[in-house]
Amino acid sequence: MPFDIGKTNGTWKVSKTSDNYIQLLGKLGVPEDIAKKSLDAEYPLQMTVSGDSFSSKMEVMGKTVENSYTLGVEGMEQDALGKTRKVTYTQEGDCLVSVYPDYDGMGMVFRHSRRFLDDNTLHLDMTVGDLEGWSESKRC
Repeated sequence: MPFDIGKTNGTWKVSKTSDNYIQLLGKLGVPEDIAKKSLDAEYPLQMTVSGDSFSSKMEVMGKTVENSYTLGVEGMEQDALGKTRKVTYTQEGDCLVSVYPDYDGMGMVFRHSRRFLDDNTLHLDMTVGDLEGWSESKRC
């Protein structure tokens, strides 16, 4: 069954992570103090879906970040730190996958795969360059 993008609407909080999760975020350019704070933060997420296109609106670090995507089409995404980069979203089985071919401007690839474990638990696998890890978030 494909990943139901609309099912991600709600407020989420990280509940479990791999031991190297803070290191993964650091490799993505997130300062360590912000990475640690992210473990206790709640993230309101609003998704709007129309066919193969979807838009996201999320509150992160006191900022509202809005982006729009079309599955299988490379687009641009802005993050909470104000950086913009190329990304392609695809459905792979029961996962929604995003691939950033040049996340850091020096050729580092970032792959992010999301799948539901149940209606209230979202599992995220991440590959940042040669580093792999994961997190799970619970619906609040």
